[in-house]
Amino acid sequence: TGLCLVVIGLALFVVGLDIGLFPLGETLAEEFARKGSLLWLLLFALALGSETTIEEPAMSIFSNKLALDI
Repeated sequence: TGLCLVVIGLALFVVGLDIGLFPLGETLAEEFARKGSLLWLLLFALALGSETTIEEPAMSIFSNKLALDI
């Protein structure tokens, strides 16, 4: 039962990415390419990289906590 719920949850997550984030990413990429502004591209890359660096340890803590609870 748990495995089925995980598969359904992951499938819904991927569908949500496809509906919400992928179009946003494509639009941002097109805008950056159209404007050709290296400054905005570098600022966006810095913001995205910083966010990922800050968030990654938190996700590891949550996954370890989840593994211990099961």
